[in-house]
Order: sequence, then structure tokens, then C-alpha cells
Amino acid sequence: MGSPFCRKRSLLKHAVLQVLGDVMTWEAAGAIGEILSALAVLATLMYLALQVRQLKQQAESTAYEHIIEALNDFVGHIAASESLADIVSRGRESYESLNDAEQIRFGSIHMHLLNNLESWYLQLTQLEGVMGDEGFANLKASILLFCDHPGFREFWPGVKPIFPHLVKLMDDVLGDT
Repeated sequence: MGSPFCRKRSLLKHAVLQVLGDVMTWEAAGAIGEILSALAVLATLMYLALQVRQLKQQAESTAYEHIIEALNDFVGHIAASESLADIVSRGRESYESLNDAEQIRFGSIHMHLLNNLESWYLQLTQLEGVMGDEGFANLKASILLFCDHPGFREFWPGVKPIFPHLVKLMDDVLGDT
């Protein structure tokens, strides 16, 4: 009579043929199975593409939040200290007019700013699509707001080598200094 496996296969074949009728062959059933498998793979790929897109959007949002937090931190340091605000205000007019201790404080707060600006620039250039052209426009506007002052222009040449990724953008926005 044959093995139990062959018997079960024969019964399965007979049951399928009764349900589907004589019209469908095993080859047709196999083709339908392949089509269903392909559709399942396609659905899985579409789901994965959606997940990747959502993760990318989340990364972009997190990067933007980091930028805003860093700039708020910079402004907060200045706002929290009247003496630092005075140094920054006078240093913007003339870095050279500040005494040594004031130059250190002015330099430290602006190094903090430059680190944030460079981080922002790197995020914009490395994470394709992070805020797009609007992100670069905001970065340039921030450079103008915080750095387009005579005192900063006196300070900038001394620290340029520390910020190799930012030099070209800074010089383009501020004009070569």
C-alpha cells in the first residue's frame, strides 16, 4: 500500500482536487502558492520601508531638538550671568579691548557656540534630508546673528584651525576674515 506519508499525500491531493474540482492541477496550486508567497514578501518589504522611513524621521527630529537645545544652552549661559553678558556685549564690539580674563570668558562661550554650530553643520551634511535647505538657511542665520560682529571677526581667525568642517561656511557667510 505504501508509506503513511504517501498515503497522507494522496489523501491531501484527493481532498484538494475535490474542493477545487478537476480544473486545478498541482502545478496551478503551486503557482498560486508562489504568487501568495511573493505578495507576502512584498508586504513585508513595504512594512520595512515604512519602518525605515519612520526611524529616519525620528532621527531628524532628534537632531533638530539637539540643535535647539544646544543653542538655548549657549544663550542661557549668557543670560544667566550679567558679567558674562557684559563681556560678550563689549567683546562683540572689540575682542582686543577685553582684558585677558575677559578674552578667556568670551573665547570659552564662543568656542561652545562654534562646537554647536559645527555639530549642526555636520548633522546637516551627514544626515541627508535633515531639515534640508531650511536647515542650512537657519544655520546661516544663526551664524549671522551670533558671529557677525567686529569682535567675533577678531576672535575667529585664531580658532579657525579647531573647526575645519565649519571654516568654509563661516567664511562664506561672514566673508573671509
